[in-house]
Amino acid sequence: MPVATTTYTHSRPSYSSANAPSSPETRRVYKKEDKLILQHGSKLHSYGRDKAPYPFSFDPEILSLGSMDHTLMRQQQGSVSCIDFKDDTPQRCLDLGTGLGDWVVDAAKQWKDCTFVGYDLVNIQIPLMAVDKSVAKRIQWVHGNFLRQKLPFEDDEFDYIHIHCIAFGVPENKWHDLFEEIRRVLRPGGAIEVIEEDAIFPILPRWFTAPLHAPRKRRLSISEEQNETIIPQPMSFDELPHDHALLESLFNAVFHSRFISPKPSSTLPSYFSMFFGHVLSPPVVHFPMPPIAPLLPPAAVNASFDETRTSIKAIPPLRYRSDSSASDLHSEPSQSSSVPRSIEHTASSSSADSNVPGTSTRSNRSNIRYEGTRIGSTKDALLLVPISDGDSLDDTTLVFLLKRAVSLVLSAREAMWDELAERVTSREREEEKDQLRDLYGWEETDFDLDACRRIFDRLVERYKEDMHIRISMWHVLTKNGWELPRRDALSKAEFIEDQRFRRAIIDAQQQAKDDDARMPCRSVRLLVGMKMIS
Repeated sequence: MPVATTTYTHSRPSYSSANAPSSPETRRVYKKEDKLILQHGSKLHSYGRDKAPYPFSFDPEILSLGSMDHTLMRQQQGSVSCIDFKDDTPQRCLDLGTGLGDWVVDAAKQWKDCTFVGYDLVNIQIPLMAVDKSVAKRIQWVHGNFLRQKLPFEDDEFDYIHIHCIAFGVPENKWHDLFEEIRRVLRPGGAIEVIEEDAIFPILPRWFTAPLHAPRKRRLSISEEQNETIIPQPMSFDELPHDHALLESLFNAVFHSRFISPKPSSTLPSYFSMFFGHVLSPPVVHFPMPPIAPLLPPAAVNASFDETRTSIKAIPPLRYRSDSSASDLHSEPSQSSSVPRSIEHTASSSSADSNVPGTSTRSNRSNIRYEGTRIGSTKDALLLVPISDGDSLDDTTLVFLLKRAVSLVLSAREAMWDELAERVTSREREEEKDQLRDLYGWEETDFDLDACRRIFDRLVERYKEDMHIRISMWHVLTKNGWELPRRDALSKAEFIEDQRFRRAIIDAQQQAKDDDARMPCRSVRLLVGMKMIS
């Protein structure tokens, strides 16, 4: 299907090294790695799927979150590497799939006698002219496609190779060749470190989304009605695990159609052990969803609204989870407050609050799980630095992990659209069309590609909106000293509707199950090994 795209070209050249500034002439000759395609607001690499199946975008948000993730991991392990090199740090290092190159810059600051090469498919790395000269002179950016060509390095060139999250761009049948090539450029006795995570689609239980998707009494304006896209309603909600099941199926299909394993934590150890010795791999770490944040305090009411003439007082007091932060944020309003005195905000420990899974910080930390057995032993040649236990992660960190997981799903938006477009246009996939009709309530007019795209965009936006509420970044920020976000004053009708909505959410929380709090939002595995000396 033809798709309207725009080719976005970097305004800066590919910096091969710190000492090789480009001339005006070379800036006019752009290579493949310098081009990004802008498609429906997403920046994608310009390679075909058969040449580079990496499905995620290169949008600023996902790149920034990846950089923050590197910083978080460095803080947790106290070093740029999980391997304890003691005083014998690497002299020549390759970072495969370097991305922004921020790990390379941090490692170059820590290992002052080491030279670095950051290798990636696209030219999005930090300009070396922006890095301190003493660091930049030891860094080189190199671009290429390791799926289609050999690594442009000498045999036995590196004594340490770092890999972080390249698995989503490597088909199952390419790992053998890739590890063989990595082994070629690693010197005998050199170390390799791989950190990979599973592809997880964070889901929301139906008790959470039901009040969010319930019809609101507020009438839409004429312009809103004209632009409103109606999402087809499933024939039976009981047959679907949650409200975003179609998006989850598309997300999973992105990996299956590219022959990419969505769970590299399970598949990689066998490939890895074929090429490297003294393998060490702790169990897979599963990080849970963060605790459910309290409701955002209601907005102020218009001064013209006389609360004494309304039935607002009939609504019971709102109660939130019991913790110090909730108590601070939802204290009894003063007499001068613009919020009606009949609406109380307490943080008392009611039975209703204590029964809501995920509302206790302590219970969520204990839900961090370790799956599988440890590979290797402490008697092997490589030692790992002490890594902070997952139980030490606070709520702010768990919120960040969920935010990053959701952003990763959203960055695969165009790849997910390709999967849906293929379903509705292919004559060989009638069974999947029947599924759209029978399970998701699609009608024949919905299979028109323009209509299909509108429905898809609305499904993605609804998922984004629901996850925005689940993440509740405002709660994390206020716990760290930020002010509550400002909200416009409500009219009488808006205030009454807002209270009904809040009550519906409180009632829905009573249907929560303990399993909801144990759903992971991230699963990570570490693999380290050595190239054995013949």
